[in-house]
Amino acid sequence: MLKPKQWVVLILLIIFVLPGVCAYWFYTHPTWLSQHTTNKGQLLTPPLLTQSLSNDDKWHLILWHPKTCHLACRQQLDKLSRIRLALGRRFYDVKLTLVTRDKPVKLSKQMTQILRTQHIQWISAAGDTDGFLKLVGGNQILIANRQHYLILSYSLDTDSEDIFSDLQRLIK
Repeated sequence: MLKPKQWVVLILLIIFVLPGVCAYWFYTHPTWLSQHTTNKGQLLTPPLLTQSLSNDDKWHLILWHPKTCHLACRQQLDKLSRIRLALGRRFYDVKLTLVTRDKPVKLSKQMTQILRTQHIQWISAAGDTDGFLKLVGGNQILIANRQHYLILSYSLDTDSEDIFSDLQRLIK
C-alpha cells in the first residue's frame, strides 16, 4: 500500500512524464494522427519560383489564364478583386495579377481599361521559362508568397470564401 506522500510523487511523475511519452509515440506513429490540413487549396510541392512578378514585398493573388481573357476570365478577375477587397486593412498587402500566354498587343482596349482601373498587374508568359509554364492543367487561381514562390493552387470553381480564408491566414 502506498503512503499519501508516495501517491503525490506518483501523480506528479505521471503528469510530467506522460506528455513526453505521448509525443514520442505520435512522432514514431504519424499515421495515428489525421491527415487533415487547414488550407483549402492544393499545396504546390515543391513551390515554383516565378521571376516575372513585380519586385515588391507583397503577396500575389494570381489568375493563370493561358488563353485570351474573355467574359469568364473577367468574371474570375472580379471574384478575385472582391476577395482582395474583403481583406480590409490587409488590402495593400496583396497584389492581383493576371497571367496569360498572350503577347501584349492581344489585349483589347476594354480589357486594358479594366486592368488599369482595378489595379491588376498583367504578365505575359509567352515564351517564358517561368514557373507558370510548369503548371499542370489550364486555368487556375494561385497564391504566391512575398518571395515570389507559387504555393497554393485552386480550380476556378473554388468558393471565394475558401480562397479568402487561406489568403487571410497566410498574410497573418
